[in-house]
Amino acid sequence: MKMRRFLCIVMAVMLFLGIVMPVGAEETAEEAPIVLEAEAPEQMIPEETASEIQLDTGTSNNTITADNRILDNVYLESVDLSGMNAQEAAQAAEKRMEEISGYQIWLYMDDQSVSVSAKDLGVSGDYEQAISYASQLGQNGNVISRYKTKKDLEVQPLQLELEYKADEEVIRQALQQNCLPLNREVSNYDLVRDGSSFTVVKGQRGVVLKEEESVQRVKTYLTEEWKDGVGSVDLVVDITEPKGSEEQLSKVQSVLGQGSTDYSSSSSNRAQNIKNATQMI
Repeated sequence: MKMRRFLCIVMAVMLFLGIVMPVGAEETAEEAPIVLEAEAPEQMIPEETASEIQLDTGTSNNTITADNRILDNVYLESVDLSGMNAQEAAQAAEKRMEEISGYQIWLYMDDQSVSVSAKDLGVSGDYEQAISYASQLGQNGNVISRYKTKKDLEVQPLQLELEYKADEEVIRQALQQNCLPLNREVSNYDLVRDGSSFTVVKGQRGVVLKEEESVQRVKTYLTEEWKDGVGSVDLVVDITEPKGSEEQLSKVQSVLGQGSTDYSSSSSNRAQNIKNATQMI
């Protein structure tokens, strides 16, 4: 009886060791702490390399600013706007306009001419839209598009056109003051007797300014054709050609005929008529 009890105990122990213990071992394994592999240290990029791969997408100092500094290599006519904000660019453009408005514009009326400054012809700059465009160029969009805009400017600088305005009323006043005095009447060719020979007096064409047409011509020239420097405009005029010619009158070499009359005994009225008649020859 004791032997049977002993065998039962041994079998119970064996069952315990073979069945229960593996389960316990598995639970122990699950509860074991998890060891994480240490991350490899971050590879350091040399400072020189880092600066090379950083995208340069801002304004001229490589950052987006509230006042939108204009990118490098942007010009308004010959004015370099690089790094300026809109107010500074407008001041630079106005300074350039002061220089331009000092140039002389020659106004021609046939063979006569007079010079007037561009300022006195009402010239002023029209650059607001150009500066607004320059201030916004490369400031909007994603980082790639801004970067591309800046790089494109390095290859091909942008030159914006400086446009001009001209005041019609100022032009009209300038023409009235400077050009109307050049109007002249026609003068026909003539002969003047000098002893036994004759001298041809050259004629001159009559010239009269056509004011309104000339105002429009000057305005068109200043706003669409002229850029800077000394300019010239042929004004619109009426021309009257003189009668006769030097070629015709130069053929007269001698007196073709002459006559005389004595009117000393004539009445005063007849004497005056004779004087008037001879003056017309």
